[in-house]
Amino acid sequence: MPSGLHRVAEGEASAVLAALRANSRWASYSRDAQSDPLIRGFGVLREKLAQSEDDISIDTLVNPFLDVIRSDATTATITSVALRAIHKFVSYKFLDVSSAGVTSGVNMIAHAVTKARFVCIDFQADEVVLLHIAQVLEALLKSDAGVLLSNECVHDMLQTILRFCFLDHLSEVLRRYAETAFQGMVLHLFIKLPEYPEVEGGISTEDLNRSDFSTTHTNIMPYTDIPHDNDCNHVIAIDIDSESITAGKDDETIANSDNSSFIFVENQTKISDLMVCQANGNDDTNILKQSCSSQPENTACRAKSTTDAGVITESLSELALTNARGVRFESGNTSSIYPKPHPVAVAVSLLRLLVSLVDASNPQTTVRHLKIGLSTIIAVVETSAQHFNIHSSIMQVAEDELCQCLFDLLVQEEFLQPPTYEHEEAVLDCLLSFLRAPTFLRDIFFNFDCDLLSEDLVERLLEFLQPPDIAGDQGLFTTNMLALEALMTVADQIRYRKATFRDAISPDLNIVSELRMRKQLLEEGISLFNEKPTKGVTFMQKHGLITISDHESLITLLKGCPRFDKAKIGEYIGDYREDSIREAFVASFHFENKSIYAALRDLLTTFRLPGEAQVIERILESFSRQFMATSQYTDHIKDADAACVLSYAIIMLNVDQHSPKVACKMTPEDFVRNLRGANSGEDFDRALLEQIFNNIHNNEIVLPEEHDGELREEALWKALVARSRLPTSQMTSVNDSPQFDAAIFSMLANPLKLSLAFVLEAADEKKIFKQVMQGYHVLGALCYQFGRSDVLDSVISTLSKRTYLLDLT
Repeated sequence: MPSGLHRVAEGEASAVLAALRANSRWASYSRDAQSDPLIRGFGVLREKLAQSEDDISIDTLVNPFLDVIRSDATTATITSVALRAIHKFVSYKFLDVSSAGVTSGVNMIAHAVTKARFVCIDFQADEVVLLHIAQVLEALLKSDAGVLLSNECVHDMLQTILRFCFLDHLSEVLRRYAETAFQGMVLHLFIKLPEYPEVEGGISTEDLNRSDFSTTHTNIMPYTDIPHDNDCNHVIAIDIDSESITAGKDDETIANSDNSSFIFVENQTKISDLMVCQANGNDDTNILKQSCSSQPENTACRAKSTTDAGVITESLSELALTNARGVRFESGNTSSIYPKPHPVAVAVSLLRLLVSLVDASNPQTTVRHLKIGLSTIIAVVETSAQHFNIHSSIMQVAEDELCQCLFDLLVQEEFLQPPTYEHEEAVLDCLLSFLRAPTFLRDIFFNFDCDLLSEDLVERLLEFLQPPDIAGDQGLFTTNMLALEALMTVADQIRYRKATFRDAISPDLNIVSELRMRKQLLEEGISLFNEKPTKGVTFMQKHGLITISDHESLITLLKGCPRFDKAKIGEYIGDYREDSIREAFVASFHFENKSIYAALRDLLTTFRLPGEAQVIERILESFSRQFMATSQYTDHIKDADAACVLSYAIIMLNVDQHSPKVACKMTPEDFVRNLRGANSGEDFDRALLEQIFNNIHNNEIVLPEEHDGELREEALWKALVARSRLPTSQMTSVNDSPQFDAAIFSMLANPLKLSLAFVLEAADEKKIFKQVMQGYHVLGALCYQFGRSDVLDSVISTLSKRTYLLDLT
């Protein structure tokens, strides 16, 4: 038992009792008043404290305070006192993981605080309650006993805090505090990633469902029509299970409401218990009110309300207690009642929640969503990104869903408008941060500029940083100085490595020259292939880019390089003279976990199917053999011939359903009728055919780049993810040596020379002149070390013009 617990518990119980008796409802010392469940609960607690000199169960300790927090008869002042008491117990570390009843205790606290109810009289006092709620939830999650919280409780706690951030009627101070608390709770969960146990076989669907955060914006959208009249009383219910912010008047039933976290009910003469339920499993929320008398002795309805809230109602031991609602619960070890926490599942669901906040494709996403989501994501990445790869489920969400949302932010209409000066500054400042990393530019150069299938990113980046070639005096801006600083950062790194590794052998010039030459040859080969495939293949074979005997190198190029014309790829592999290429191309696909329409969709996203029937038949025959040999979903398909017929029917169905030239569309009955007896003399399974029809009807088989709108972005992203998982797409980090510096300087020299000349011409401050002279000194030294006399001559000429030396006779 922690030292001082009895003393603090006695003091807090007295404080809550004093607050209760200050209210007219509990001011009387009559027998009825003293038998009130709230008053009686503290009497039971005091008896337990007197009897238990050494130990007291945590759930027994906190239960009377939680009854006050759950009660809809207490005012904001009384609820605040009870919340402060719980906050003390948590922050004073009284909830020790080894204490009796601690598991049920912490989960009871989380449940009660997220379902807090109180009578609204003074708006400022109400905000104090909400502030205490945020403080208790944050302290509880970060406490040592926070590891005992169930997934559902963690979910409710975070959702409660997050919803505070989006309620417009709350003060800016409270919303900002909620944002800070939410970010702190998220960081606490992610910083502990290395401590979470590995999950063998992945996370089960049940674990994910128990910790699933609702990612729709409707549950956190603000409701602005909430009454704020201080002359009338309302019951405030912090109810996570409700998916609406509703304003109810009198006793009318509120149905089909927007999602929320608060329920306000006008109450002059009585208090109504609100029970939130999901109607028929849909998203419509029905709030059913059951009127209960405000008399203390009438506890039946209140007991039912608390039971619906999830309080334990069955007692199996002599230590059972009765809470303020008249509900009995066991004070012994109830840890088995709460599901075992699964922190990895919580982290996965939480990361998806953050992704949903920055989902620019959602029309309900607001600037506030973006600010909160991005700031929290940045904090998580800064502190915990290095631990993502410990758990594959978290890494998958980060790689796919998070990166996709961040990229989508850059292609929204507001980002496609002409950028402002502030945008340019932000982009250059971000690039400067990247370039300050010692290995960033060399890693990009090696993995992209030296890769046959990738673009020359370093060359494009350095050209982007050079000043525009515009005549006239346009002045010197911060963007010009940021671009010059970025180029000088690269030059300083090269100079440092050259001095540090003075004796190191740098064979990079010839190696990189050869790599870049092969890349130029590949570009020429691709251009020839896009004109005539056989001509391009012959050119690439002649220059050693692909081997004649092994088709794997050619297939890797065709599937991995997006610059090949998809129509020409289909024409080439469908050629009757290229049977071996076609078989090898189709064999490179693996259809183990694919149905026939999904496998066919994967195949047809890599090339455009030709229009000639014989060519289509040759490709589909190869596909059918590979599908029957590798797929697990062949039970309803007799043989490869039947698979070929079904594949051809899927192609025709795709044209029929999505071609504007087809006026009379095929129905499911037509599709089934057309395939009668096509399964080696038998009929295909009707359920399979209907599944195929619905899939093709709802989602056209088309090349990723031919989609429109969001479908196009989604398809292109999936294609990018697929390419990124190829063995050739893995990033390689180069060591800290001058390797590749000569090649990088060959691309850096001209942009740096032009940027220095531009700033020298436009600058009028002594400090800037000094920076430019230092830049010329570094550029000249590097030109000498790498033998770039042409650039050095240009530098000397520029400086001579500036000093007017060339004008002297």
